[in-house]
Order: sequence, then structure tokens, then C-alpha cells
Amino acid sequence: ESRRDPFEFVAVRVSAMGAAVEHFTRLGMAAGKPQEGRRLRKNLGLDSLLSSNSLLEEGDAFEPEREIGSVYVGYGDPQSNTGLLLLPPLPGKRPKPSLGAQGQPEPTLRAVGAPPASASATERSPDGLPVRFEDEDAYEGSLKAEGAAA
Repeated sequence: ESRRDPFEFVAVRVSAMGAAVEHFTRLGMAAGKPQEGRRLRKNLGLDSLLSSNSLLEEGDAFEPEREIGSVYVGYGDPQSNTGLLLLPPLPGKRPKPSLGAQGQPEPTLRAVGAPPASASATERSPDGLPVRFEDEDAYEGSLKAEGAAA
């Protein structure tokens, strides 16, 4: 098999965190708690250091740093599903819509499965990111078509 390990998440900067979290939870995703600052472990003795691969209280040395205030949203178990990491707006800056390079197809979040009753087959986030729900056969077919076109 030539597939790489799956992505843990795709990071998306949003202009309003509350509206973005509300939108994605309405689509059936579960939201985690906002990321807080990471703290060093209190006990940095030899036994503590030998039992962990990190000096931090939470996470490990292989987990990427996450911005304070970011929120993970996703379907199912984060260990086996790719989710979204919603990044808060940068202070004093309004995110510019940058949904794809000119002349290229618009980036789209594709969710495998039926849309929840409160949603249509294609939805747009408050910042304009399209979310398209597809059944598994249609998703697999689109991957094959994209691979053949490349």
C-alpha cells in the first residue's frame, strides 16, 4: 500500500470562533474544549522524565503545538478520523477569504456520510468554506477520478 498515515486535522483560520464552532456542531461534529496554554510538569525528577517523552503536563513530544484558543471539531474518534482545527482570528486582522488559487478548483471539505437533518448536501461555513456530504461510493469514485486526472 502506498498511502501515507492519515492526517490528524486540517487547520482553518476563522473570523469568528463562536459562529464557526456552532456551524460545525450543527453539521454533527463534536467540539473539543478551546486550547489553553501548555504548562511544564511540576515534578521533573528522573522517574517522571523516564515515564514520559515530554516536559509538558499534557500531550507528548510528537503532538504539534496548537494555538491558544483553537478548537478541534470532528466526527467520531480523533485517533481514527481527520478533523478540523479551528484557529482563532489573529489579533487586529480580519482573515481574507483565500479559498483556492485563481483558476484552481475551490477547496472543499468532504464528509463521508449523509448530512444531518438540519443540513443540505452542500453547506458553507460562516467564512465560506464549502462542506459537501457524499456517500462512500461517490467519495471513492471521486478519488479514483482525481487520481486518473493527475
